[in-house]
Amino acid sequence: MTPRRLMCAMSCLIALLLAIPTVQAQTTTGGLLGVVRDANGGVVPGANVKATNAGTNAEFTAVSGDSGQYSLRGLPVGTYVVTVELQGFRTFRHPDVVVRVKRA
Repeated sequence: MTPRRLMCAMSCLIALLLAIPTVQAQTTTGGLLGVVRDANGGVVPGANVKATNAGTNAEFTAVSGDSGQYSLRGLPVGTYVVTVELQGFRTFRHPDVVVRVKRA
């Protein structure tokens, strides 16, 4: 490729890159991560974890895994009531759990 053609190709590439609009990722959701444990500190697999948005009543659910861990992701920012249930255990309810977006 001749230097002139190379320069033309580079100019076209730069023009294309400048024409692509820049996109900034904005996160508007958060999440809750945790471990379900019994009164003695043992992990509790199979527990149903539910977060209910206090403002919209939208519900998000997860089930704790083998190590008792659960993950609720993609929760809109807001205040939630978190409930954990499993047959044979007393229901746990925690009001006023606030989900915020992490600021960089």
